[in-house]
Amino acid sequence: MHEHKKHDQDLETFYRTVFENTGSAICVLEEDDTISLCNEEFCRLTRYPREEIEGKKDWPSFVHPEDLPRMREYHRARRRDPLSAPRNYEFRLFDRHGGSKHIWLTVALIPGTNRSVASLLDISPIKEKERLLRLAEQNYHSIFDNAGDAIFIHDAETGRILDMNPRACELYGYTCEEALRLGVEGLSAGRPPYSRREAMERIRSAAAGPQLFEWLARKKSGRAFWVEVDLRRAAIGGEERILAFVRDITARKKAEARLAREQERFRVTLASIGDAVICTDRAGRVTFFNHVAEQLTGWPRAEALGRPLPAVFHIESELTGRRMADPTARVLREGVVVGLANHTLLVNRDGRRIPISDSGAPIRDASGDILGVVLVFRDETERRRTERERKEAAERLAGLLQNSIQAMARLVEMRDPYTAGHQHRVAELSCAIARQMGLAEERIEALRMAAHLHDIGKIVVPAAILNKPARLGREEMALVAAHPVTAYEILREIDFPWPVADIVRQHHERLDGSGYPDGRKDDGILLEARILAVADVIDAITSHRPYRPAHPPEAALEEVIRHRGTLYDPAVVDAALAVFRGDLHP
Repeated sequence: MHEHKKHDQDLETFYRTVFENTGSAICVLEEDDTISLCNEEFCRLTRYPREEIEGKKDWPSFVHPEDLPRMREYHRARRRDPLSAPRNYEFRLFDRHGGSKHIWLTVALIPGTNRSVASLLDISPIKEKERLLRLAEQNYHSIFDNAGDAIFIHDAETGRILDMNPRACELYGYTCEEALRLGVEGLSAGRPPYSRREAMERIRSAAAGPQLFEWLARKKSGRAFWVEVDLRRAAIGGEERILAFVRDITARKKAEARLAREQERFRVTLASIGDAVICTDRAGRVTFFNHVAEQLTGWPRAEALGRPLPAVFHIESELTGRRMADPTARVLREGVVVGLANHTLLVNRDGRRIPISDSGAPIRDASGDILGVVLVFRDETERRRTERERKEAAERLAGLLQNSIQAMARLVEMRDPYTAGHQHRVAELSCAIARQMGLAEERIEALRMAAHLHDIGKIVVPAAILNKPARLGREEMALVAAHPVTAYEILREIDFPWPVADIVRQHHERLDGSGYPDGRKDDGILLEARILAVADVIDAITSHRPYRPAHPPEAALEEVIRHRGTLYDPAVVDAALAVFRGDLHP
């Protein structure tokens, strides 16, 4: 009997040891769901000490309310028939602090009793991994289904299409099932180098590393179009796959074609224009060299390309003989258009010096960043020769015109010896007044010419009237007063570069409209004519006439001062007074 008792004690010790040291949480439930016994693992799982559980806590207090009805139904069914309820199932358990855990439960009735034994395994980490896996799968499908690029999944060995996203269906015009049946060849142009053989070479190469290339594809409609394909190796579900990311580049290819055409037009234009053109990159190395640049520099295009600009574009000052700085350096530094100084010589490869003019401008991209410089220059030799000949011809023409004017002036003076030198003096005084008023030299030259010719109309007045030693009668005065109109008719047929004929016609007009021949007033009279009028009056008063002796300059100045603002322009009178007083304009 003693041996049986010891055996029972040993057996109890064995089961107690197994009960306490198993990896699962275990508890014993009484018929009323009270927990009568639990192991240390159960205490760790629920975070209660044993003394607060055994005989004090019931099973429902640990079960999530949503799972409790199901568990009670299983419990009742098990008592009726142990095989009618599942032995293993999942539920959610609350610990002491309200934390929820996913539990895998194994429950069984203890034979010969109304008690149950429950084994609990915390599967929360597994459930979290499952949740993350589902989330990753959802994200994958979301990315796959909503990607802007077409995506194909290929078998790494056979190249067979295993799946494709909606964008791929949209791009090619096939349903997924149709595309899977067709395969790579059916979605390609189908001719070398865009056939199945080349596609398989690309797919096999992707196993060694990513492949990025352009491919000619074909839509369901039969239209060929360009795509960019990015092949990458990937492991999906433990299997090696090839992912193909496909992007429609039709618009880009058209843009590239347009750009190529524009570049060709640009190249042909620069190659065909009469000026020399050299382009450089940001480093100052030659990237373009047209035919005229070859001719002027003496450098063949093939040799010039890639060289630093100063090596093929040697310039120096015509005045000092010193080498000049590379003009593109400033363009690159400041981003401005730069022109060469005057008297620049290009020293070509043979040492010949050629006068040139040029300008350099920055080449910018769409963002405004400088990519390089375009230098345009031309041979000035012919232009200089033409300019020199033109200048010499102009000087000869001007001399001829001046001689003609002087000849006409002398013709008038020969008929009226009393006014000899009058037109010349009036011209000098008019120019002095004009300078005092700050007129431009071009207007002063026009005034000089008009002053020399202002009495040319008297050529039709009889000499007897011009030299009459007494005051003229009414009819005689009318003949003399017509001389501005006569002069105008003579001069208007001459192609002067200035309104000489108009100035001469108006030199007897007065501010108040009392002058002749047209009775013009104020600003209706040319400024040059107003200056000529004052100079003419001053010289006439100080000159000897057949009917009176010459008056002193003071008398002439008193006359124009007295009629300042009525007959004569106040600004002109003031300038004339400054001339006579020596208060000349600088």
